[in-house]
Amino acid sequence: WQFGANGQCVRIPSVSKKSNTASLICARTVPVHEQYGFIWVWAGKRELADSSLIPHDLFADVQNANGEFLLSPEDSCYLD
Repeated sequence: WQFGANGQCVRIPSVSKKSNTASLICARTVPVHEQYGFIWVWAGKRELADSSLIPHDLFADVQNANGEFLLSPEDSCYLD
């Protein structure tokens, strides 16, 4: 599924482009910030989002890290 920046669904690959199903779906949006190769999500109040709170030395103690991380090895989203 593909969503626009406003949370509106713009495409569902398994549904015909002629269908208006995607236009009926909308997701809640939250502030995000891309830094250090990660997407940081602010889950609190939107007006309090502050990218300066992202820790600069988060991975300073990691030995032999090559910058590649796998957070979830499986895709369990099979809704359509």
